[in-house]
Parts: sequence; structure tokens; C-alpha cells
Amino acid sequence: MTAALAAIGGLWAQAVTTYWSQQTAKDQLEQSREDSDRDERAQAGRVTFWIAKTRNGPRPHIANRSPDAVTNVVLEHPGGVGLILPDLPPCTQVVYMPKPYRGSDGKMHDPPAVLTEWTLFNSQAGTPSPALFFTDSRGVSWERRVTALKPRPSGDHGVVVRLPVLPEELPAKAAEMCDAE
Repeated sequence: MTAALAAIGGLWAQAVTTYWSQQTAKDQLEQSREDSDRDERAQAGRVTFWIAKTRNGPRPHIANRSPDAVTNVVLEHPGGVGLILPDLPPCTQVVYMPKPYRGSDGKMHDPPAVLTEWTLFNSQAGTPSPALFFTDSRGVSWERRVTALKPRPSGDHGVVVRLPVLPEELPAKAAEMCDAE
């Protein structure tokens, strides 16, 4: 009888130990996932854009405040036109100022009117938000809107007209808060 009670007590202790071990492993797995998500978003969270008022009208600014370059940068205007930068160096901010550009036909073209008429985002007025698409140093594609940042499948961003904008055509300056945390 004593042996049976001891065996039952041992099984009960083992069950409690197993339960708490599983809970600990579950918590550790959840923490690892959170850490992984935070690491995955670390660079993307430092790449942003905004539309600012200038004396020449609203102009888009794109900033990479991370210590690594981002590639395949496309700033999509709500009118379906995209400004393309092959890459955006680390710790850099650029401003798009519409200028004539050389098209694939070799001729000079004025920028589309839609790119000279950036509107400031206003969620209450229902103003559509521009979007910034880019690929981080890990090869993950991202979509940033004024109110959201999310990973997205690689590939087309839905931009109808793509205008190549070379980095030397954009006024670039150092981006603030570019230290590695």
C-alpha cells in the first residue's frame, strides 16, 4: 500500500514537472518568435518617407536611417506612377524635385504632372496614401504606408508608370538617428 501511494505521488510529481517544463518551453518559443519578428523588422522600421511642404509645392522625402542599404526602392504616387531608386544608401535622405528626364526613347521628357502635384496625406479627408516599397538587406520586401509597415511578397508593386530616378539626380543628405542600436 505504501509502495502504491509512493508510486502515485511520484507520477503526480512527474506530471506537474512535465506540465511546467512544457509551459516554460512554450514561453521560450514565444519569446524567440517575438525576438525574431523584432530583428526582422529592425531595418525596415528605419526606412520611411513623408511628403513635406516646400516653396515649390509638396515634395516626397525618403530616408534610410539604418546602417545598411535598401534596394528596389519604389515610391508609388496614388496616381499609379512610381519613382524608382535602384538602392538607397545607409544613413541617407533624398528629396524628389521634379526635373525633366531622359526616357527610354533617348528624348528628354517633363515629369508627369501627377509627380508635381503630391498631396499631403489626410486620413480624415480620405486622401489616398502614397506607398514606399523596398527590399531590406536580408532580402525581405516591405510596403510602408503613412500608417503601416508590413512585409509583402517580392515582385510587382502595382505601379503603372515607372520612372527611373538616379540617386545623383536627388539632393541627398545624411539622415539623422542612424546609429546602430
